[in-house]
Amino acid sequence: PLTQEQLARSERNRQAALLLRQSKQRLRDLQDKSVVAPSASTGAASNAAPVAVAVGFGGVGAAATDSCGGFIYEEDGSGGGKRGNQQKPRRLVVEPGPLIDPNELVCADCDLPFNSSFLYDRFDVAVCDACYETQREDAYGLLARSDAKSRYLLKDGDLDRREPPLRCLLRRNPHNPRGGDMRLYLEAQVAQRALEVWGSEEALNAEHEKRAGARDRAKKRQFDKRMSELRLHVRSSLAPKRQYRHEHRFGDEVPAASAGVDGAAEDEFCRTCLDCGYQQTFCKM
Repeated sequence: PLTQEQLARSERNRQAALLLRQSKQRLRDLQDKSVVAPSASTGAASNAAPVAVAVGFGGVGAAATDSCGGFIYEEDGSGGGKRGNQQKPRRLVVEPGPLIDPNELVCADCDLPFNSSFLYDRFDVAVCDACYETQREDAYGLLARSDAKSRYLLKDGDLDRREPPLRCLLRRNPHNPRGGDMRLYLEAQVAQRALEVWGSEEALNAEHEKRAGARDRAKKRQFDKRMSELRLHVRSSLAPKRQYRHEHRFGDEVPAASAGVDGAAEDEFCRTCLDCGYQQTFCKM
């Protein structure tokens, strides 16, 4: 719901627009009813500047002359001297129109003029605050930078370096207050930039599907690898483990040269373990 301040601002904008329309209509009516009366003595047009006079002002056939002082006065048919039934000058009072800047902004949704708004100041979008409050969750939602990049598949250069760079709003990160400020973008502008990058919505959806398939394949490979490691671990745990220390049981001592030891001397002998096949070479004194 709108706050009282927003409702009051909207009402002021509406009243200003109505006053502007009424002033234009009043000026148009005065121009349609304006008359320029001829002089009574010569019948020619008066040299004085014609002034718009409302119907019913003064007598019939009276000449209206601008006094250049903010009012007009009438002359009788004698052309000079004292006038018998001279009337006092009457002011022509015209209510001024509202003071509205011709360069004032007009809302793209409600067509009402406004001077400043949140969307125009932050994102250069000509929408008043009243329309923003009513549609902030739909048409004018804000999007974090990370969400904009993941949802619309944009890079940092698409947001910051591509002309024109998208404007953003800095806000403190509620999830990490000690970190840097997060940047919020207008989702409508981000969607428009995504269309410029990908060309069409179909191409963007196709890229989404392609990347989703690649992620699924990577997850499957990782799952298969973990399952293989688990199977190997289970199989190794089922194998019998030796709970004792191995002790060699050597056979008879034989000369190393006859046992096939390369480069063995005459005084070198060797013996072999009967269990594991370990061969030990030594010299006899």
